[in-house]
Amino acid sequence: MRRIVLPTDFSDASESAVIYGVKLANDLNVDILLINAFEEPHAGAANLISLEPELRKDAEAEMETLKKTINQQVPDNKIELKSACVHGSFMPVLTDFVSAKEDMVVMGTHGASGIRKILLGSNAADVVKQVDCPVLVIPPNRKYDMSHGIACGIDDNFTIDPDHLKWLENMIELTSDQRLSLINILAENETSTPTKVTIPASLEHLNVEVIELIGDDTSEGLNEYADKSGVDCMVIVKKDLGFWESIFHRSVSRDLSMTTHTPLLVLHSE
Repeated sequence: MRRIVLPTDFSDASESAVIYGVKLANDLNVDILLINAFEEPHAGAANLISLEPELRKDAEAEMETLKKTINQQVPDNKIELKSACVHGSFMPVLTDFVSAKEDMVVMGTHGASGIRKILLGSNAADVVKQVDCPVLVIPPNRKYDMSHGIACGIDDNFTIDPDHLKWLENMIELTSDQRLSLINILAENETSTPTKVTIPASLEHLNVEVIELIGDDTSEGLNEYADKSGVDCMVIVKKDLGFWESIFHRSVSRDLSMTTHTPLLVLHSE
């Protein structure tokens, strides 16, 4: 059974992403797992007495509070809120729970700098780099809405892992026109040559359009498209670490990153 995994540190930012993920799970009719990783604070010397029992008690109490909040904010939730509070560092705990073929991680960002800072040096960046399942990153205070469509940044060799493609297909079905917009950013010197982008056979059954835009910076071009079109989700297909870094490296110095206010779904290539 497919499942949405919702990491939480019980902060306001993670709570917003949890609510988003619960609503998405209901629309997709998939399982939910809320997960919290806790560990003792670092100290100069080893603790003589383990704090784990107290930390676990606190984490489980906060988890119950979060479940009550979910039930208040999503009163029509029909999915059981399964949860786990696990002693350990965040990434090892998460990777132990996540299945590449069945799960999607939905998690939030922290702080006024939004997803730009998170993707370049935080838990969300580590998750995107290290887990093999789809990851949906939600900017602060983003309200759940799938009515305005989904767009995907592409290049000449566009493929999606079949297990990841199923998630994308089901999310597209939630939108009003059930259309996937494939966005190809062309450099100025490429405009005189015929398009190299072809719709993969795996997507031919979908309502797909290819949109070619001119720009020297991929992340800036996708950012502008997301702003103008108002899409509910931007998708990136992660081929390898080098490709991922090429998308986001230059955005550090920009006032706006591609997904400051647009949820970002990271999939893997075939």
